[in-house]
Amino acid sequence: MFKDCDYTKSELKIINFIQTYTDRFILMTNEDLAKELSISEATISRFSKKAGFADFRDLRRFILENYKIITPSEKLRKTILNGENLNLSSLLNKQKYFLEKTLEKIDMSQLDAALDAILRAETIYIHGKSSSRATAELLSYRLNRFDLNVKKMKASGSEIAESLAGITEKDIVIFFAHYGFSRETRLILEYSGKIGFETICFTSMAYIQEELKPSYTLFAYRGTEDEYHSQTVPIALADAIIVLLAQRLNGRSKDKLDRINELKKQYRNM
Repeated sequence: MFKDCDYTKSELKIINFIQTYTDRFILMTNEDLAKELSISEATISRFSKKAGFADFRDLRRFILENYKIITPSEKLRKTILNGENLNLSSLLNKQKYFLEKTLEKIDMSQLDAALDAILRAETIYIHGKSSSRATAELLSYRLNRFDLNVKKMKASGSEIAESLAGITEKDIVIFFAHYGFSRETRLILEYSGKIGFETICFTSMAYIQEELKPSYTLFAYRGTEDEYHSQTVPIALADAIIVLLAQRLNGRSKDKLDRINELKKQYRNM
């Protein structure tokens, strides 16, 4: 949707607001958006031109004309139609670019702090819905093998309340909000504000509004909002977290793995 430029922090706020609250943006004036994001109208005007539009009204008109809910199948179709000479090499090179962009943008201090938070938590809750379930399952499976207390949360609906009810201020919740916050992730953040537990968010958003900010934000780039979103980067980031945690746990993780391997040997001999 937007040209690949070196956007400022304020400009990233505008992009993320448009992507997350498109239905609100198309009804806003320049002044409305400036007040909403606590930035100047001049910043919005400069951003509009930088993004390739004549002015703010031209930007809003473009968004209005192109606004629609894009289904996963439409995203995949667009990726296929826009891809010239799609083959394994080009597809893997694209994932390589996503990984490089993630490495460039991720805040390493946030990653280190998130690792410490996971290790001091009494219980690690993991929430993942839709395509993020795969990464959530991987984290849950691997962390359980480290002798950590891990619980998977219900993905959606009223059942998520059952998971939230058991969380205390000594726990942590890991969740995914790549291009916006779902009803469930908003509920997690709202409850975190009341109870005081920490949260870790995997996201493709370069900027998150202060009132929605998780305790720790881990950037995982998955391409533009309207194209097919691979799980390559989130899974690679989850794998990195698992290895880094194992390093910090020293022998603690190895002890349980040794017990598992011993049980497997006994099972094979039965």
